[in-house]
Amino acid sequence: ASRSRQRWPRRPLPAPDPVDGPAPSSVHVDGSWFTPGEPAIRADDRGFLYGDGVFESLRARGGEPVHLDAHLERLAASAAAVGIERVAARAAIADTAREAVRRCGVDDAYVRITLTRGASGAFDPERAGAARLVVVALAPPPPPPAGGVTVALLPPAPLPDMPPPQVKSTAGFLRQTLGRRRARTAGFDDAVWRDPDANVTEATSSNVFAVKGARVHTPPATVCLPGITRAVVLRAARALGLATSTAPMPTRDLLAADEVFITNSVAGVVPVRRVAGVDFEPGPVTRELAEVSAETS
Repeated sequence: ASRSRQRWPRRPLPAPDPVDGPAPSSVHVDGSWFTPGEPAIRADDRGFLYGDGVFESLRARGGEPVHLDAHLERLAASAAAVGIERVAARAAIADTAREAVRRCGVDDAYVRITLTRGASGAFDPERAGAARLVVVALAPPPPPPAGGVTVALLPPAPLPDMPPPQVKSTAGFLRQTLGRRRARTAGFDDAVWRDPDANVTEATSSNVFAVKGARVHTPPATVCLPGITRAVVLRAARALGLATSTAPMPTRDLLAADEVFITNSVAGVVPVRRVAGVDFEPGPVTRELAEVSAETS
């Protein structure tokens, strides 16, 4: 892999994609279905007021949500971690997700499942009602560039603890949003978080992998979201005879890798072509893991 180090010019944020009519979508809130653009969330919902909720994002292929059971298991764990109670049964949430995809009319769809703590205009969470279920299905976002994405390195900082990185919360995702915006302002597609010791933790919405020889390395789940696609990739790597590691990842190991890629449930395996000022070529391990992971999804 090439290793050119230079300062890259800043570029303005990209303009929003043009909208040519309403995109296919379906929206479900607490047992009711809504058309795109129709008001659906109450003004006293705690998810809207305080970011008091947890969520999962996933793809549907051929009309079926991919790895739905694993996502619902993680959703339940996130809800329990922040004390969201009186949640709909897992089977009912699964049925709603499948129905949302059917109503959306797009077999290859993006699905988001959100649980909020319910409705309460008061700040005290003990005054909230039953958890609110929101499921949205819509056409997926454009695929990442075939040649890979560029990634900035954010300064070392303490790991979040309320909520911890293992919880996919609506409030906690503001940190991720601001990290992504910081990367875009600096001319990159995404950004990587690092702990106080400058070990890589995760990207703003993805897990990070570094390939060195026949070894596939990703940070431990103690410092990042335990991604569903992350687990799929680790299994696929072992099936291909590659060594895997989930140990701390110093920044120097990331920059010295032969290949770098990121993963999430919406985009799958995405090659990285630049980290800070270091260039990479999308390599054979990344391509093979992308193919094998897609086949098992």
